[in-house]
Amino acid sequence: MPPAPTAPRKRTRNARDEILDAAQRVAARDGGARLTLDAVAREIGMTKGGVLYNFPTKTGLLKGMLERMVETFGRIVEERVAASGPEVENPTLKAALEAYASLERLDPDLFTAILAAAVNDPDLLAPVRELKSRLQARVMAEAADPALAMIVMVAIDGLHFERMMRLPPQDAKLRAEIATRLVALVDAMEGAR
Repeated sequence: MPPAPTAPRKRTRNARDEILDAAQRVAARDGGARLTLDAVAREIGMTKGGVLYNFPTKTGLLKGMLERMVETFGRIVEERVAASGPEVENPTLKAALEAYASLERLDPDLFTAILAAAVNDPDLLAPVRELKSRLQARVMAEAADPALAMIVMVAIDGLHFERMMRLPPQDAKLRAEIATRLVALVDAMEGAR
């Protein structure tokens, strides 16, 4: 009798992803200021050495988290653009507005910790600059009113920066209203070509 077939093994996520997930949980629960390699090791049930093997420094961990956030933001934009169809005007700008909501869920202390690390390592923000450059070029190419499109992009950045620095407006309802108004600005740009 032939041996019974074995069930295909589930592919486990790699340790880097598991560490980044744990770091995100620690930052969300305890705040970015309490994000340490020890806290991440405890969260994931791994030795600190295991964390250090993948991320030799806290800056390295923050860099990994930022790269993943940038990748996620970019993927959300691309998915929204693809789902919008060819008839939609300003698809990249609209998608960036929608993707901004994903950043609203992240703890502002995490971004503050990343900025603090970037003071000593400005290259840490390279993935952000690259994504912003790509999105800006696409938005400008799609917009009938490039100046208004840039105003909306700067407003998105401003809202994100204000939240990150815990500057007013911190009221979630007001921030949502501002985002709604930005969408209305983009909608008003349509048909202007």
